[in-house]
Amino acid sequence: MTIMTGINPKTTEEDSRGATEVSENLWQVKPVDECSAWFLGVDVATEATETFKDREHVLKQEKLDVVVKSVQITLECGLGHRTVPLLLVESVFSGILKNWSSLMEVTADMSLEVCRI
Repeated sequence: MTIMTGINPKTTEEDSRGATEVSENLWQVKPVDECSAWFLGVDVATEATETFKDREHVLKQEKLDVVVKSVQITLECGLGHRTVPLLLVESVFSGILKNWSSLMEVTADMSLEVCRI
């Protein structure tokens, strides 16, 4: 029993002709300028900061000042009313945050001092 379909298999002559056409041009040198591969295209880039230079984007003068004058932590050891300080940690922090909805600028200082008592 033979089933006939509308698709006929290629003969060996047709297969060999297609293979030689591809293999003849396989190792030939081609200039890159003539190639139209997707990865050779160059997109024009724009700087992120240029979007904020437009007159449409008005820079807002937003400012946040944070100052923590002193944070002290003392580690003590002992029983009941007889405690002995072992370690003292002191820290100071100040920071300024400007223009957080456009060109953000942050400046901060922090100092940490640890001493054994």
